[in-house]
Amino acid sequence: MSKEEIVVDSLTVHYDSLAALIDVNVSIKKGLMTAIIGPNGAGKSSFIKAMLGLIKKTSGKISFFGKTFEEIKSKIAYVAQTKDVDWNFPITVKEVIMMGSYARSGFFKSYSKKDLTRCHNLLIKFGLLDKKNCLISELSGGQRQRLFIARAYMQDAEIYIFDEPMAFVDFTTSEMIIDSMKELKALGKTVICIHHDLDEVKKEFDEAILLSHYLIASGETRKVLSKKNLVKAYRSTDTILTEAFILSREKESGSV
Repeated sequence: MSKEEIVVDSLTVHYDSLAALIDVNVSIKKGLMTAIIGPNGAGKSSFIKAMLGLIKKTSGKISFFGKTFEEIKSKIAYVAQTKDVDWNFPITVKEVIMMGSYARSGFFKSYSKKDLTRCHNLLIKFGLLDKKNCLISELSGGQRQRLFIARAYMQDAEIYIFDEPMAFVDFTTSEMIIDSMKELKALGKTVICIHHDLDEVKKEFDEAILLSHYLIASGETRKVLSKKNLVKAYRSTDTILTEAFILSREKESGSV
């Protein structure tokens, strides 16, 4: 097991009789930004959820820098899709961010002065200071995404995994998210992100993993995003152009 890579070995995931992922073998390098890409329903979320033990694997093994998930889970920060969160739960913005410290201090320990200062700085960093005492149900789409990224920062993890963080956020928030990922990389963190904007992936990410239920390609982003690989993954150039057109229109409208 490599101590410089996350190694995914023969990962297969089924939902009842439906195969979401089939025999995926791939490695993710430490300290880089890696994008998980592929068409809708290609198994991207299943890939990261299986890595995190959120769904059951049919088969396969995953090691994190030579360690098991149980050995390193406190060093992994996961930013789920906002649609997976119960936004009516009665909790404030500040309380959610402070939850990020639990991985280090445990649920029943009091917050340290350092934790409180860090939380305050993150509220400022992600533009949420004036919302700190608001219930999370009061936040806009962009604010909700920034909130959970702030909570991930609070954890001070080694691995940061984002599940479609740019979905349904405005352009300013999207830029803030990318900038935060680049900042994490500069700190030596490993960043893994499901993303749909292939142009942005090509521009900002070091490596990419292209899935379509099975592994199409992985490695240097420029090589993965070859026309041959994209046509194979998306089945046809028409599908690629259609998805690119929809994404472009969503950007213009401010939906993403």
